[in-house]
Amino acid sequence: MDEWYFSNNGNQEGPVTAPQLQGLLRAGVLNAEQILVWKEGMTEWSSLQDAGLLVATTPVVAAGPSYQLTTNPYLLSERSQQALAFDNDSYAPSYEGYGRLKYFLVSMGVSAVCYGVLFAVMFAIVKTTESYGAAIGVFVILSILFMIATLYVGAQRTKNLGMSGAAILWTFVPIMNLWIGWRMIACPEGYEDHRTLDVPGKVISGLWIGMIVLAIGSSFINA
Repeated sequence: MDEWYFSNNGNQEGPVTAPQLQGLLRAGVLNAEQILVWKEGMTEWSSLQDAGLLVATTPVVAAGPSYQLTTNPYLLSERSQQALAFDNDSYAPSYEGYGRLKYFLVSMGVSAVCYGVLFAVMFAIVKTTESYGAAIGVFVILSILFMIATLYVGAQRTKNLGMSGAAILWTFVPIMNLWIGWRMIACPEGYEDHRTLDVPGKVISGLWIGMIVLAIGSSFINA
């Protein structure tokens, strides 16, 4: 079995098989335009094209930096190991938590249930006891439960992005809440690792930026 070594951001990694190397390219862990490869028996490092390792989804590579030839084995980076940990038929890493669509649907469902319960309970209390103090107390308690549920759902989304679930706490920080909000509604699974927006993500990002610009513009007009 051929074992290949490759350059990655100035570091040398390997060994991997040819299918594994192509899987790393498809998963976005490696950039085909920036790496060189080598295996035992070769006299120098080579581009993917010259080594015959290009796949249909891989662009033609340009010449990269030169590396000193060595037969010493190199350790794979953490990201490379993660991508190769998945089965051979699926090269893209999978992430736990809620994807973009599931996050949207679950958020809508949680909001509908929480608001429905909140107003129903408050109406029942005021209707039967006419105690506004009790209604306010129930409102506070249910609001806290609503916030906890919302934070839980948001944490599932940040995990799906490849971030820590604790990243949802950025929603409480001014300015940063816009950044994390954009990531949660626009970015595809694993965005923290591959930093690539798909078509829906680009469309949503455009709408997100447009709403922010409109809001800022409106504030200046009304000032």
